[in-house]
Amino acid sequence: MNESAVIESAKQGCHESFSRLVSAYYRPVVKQCLSIVGDPVEAEDLAQDVFLDVYIGLRTFRGNSKLSTWLYRVTANKAYRRLRDMGRRGIPVDNGGAEPHGDVAPDDESAIAANQELRYLLQRLIESLPPLLRETIHLRLLGYTYTEIARMHQCPPETVKTRVRRAIALMRQEA
Repeated sequence: MNESAVIESAKQGCHESFSRLVSAYYRPVVKQCLSIVGDPVEAEDLAQDVFLDVYIGLRTFRGNSKLSTWLYRVTANKAYRRLRDMGRRGIPVDNGGAEPHGDVAPDDESAIAANQELRYLLQRLIESLPPLLRETIHLRLLGYTYTEIARMHQCPPETVKTRVRRAIALMRQEA
């Protein structure tokens, strides 16, 4: 069954279909929450709240964009609202859910250390960005296109490109 059929079935109240959507998108939602709030426990809690909102609001999903785009917006809104309620700024944390080096030979340890140091530096530079630039560059690093990010942020793709360039310029100044 394709995703649009699963979505339609979930809209009609099929719990199995909704469960399939949750299974497909749970990890990306948690990862996005983590990148915004910076706390793994809070990110898991937020993800559950997001899927409760999605369950309630899925009937309003018109299908004008991908489900992942709509879900991203729901997640971002919920996470930023939680940050405001908590009265603090989020800190992006992203290790991709996996070890950065996997199985390596012992003589590659210096390369691994350098890679980890660069990842740490990049993470710190991203953390120093204003929230909108931080979110935009994070999405770009996750592989989203300018057009997809523009849909998520409800702005033109040129605005996204400008934000990415501005984020890179600010990180260069900090480095």
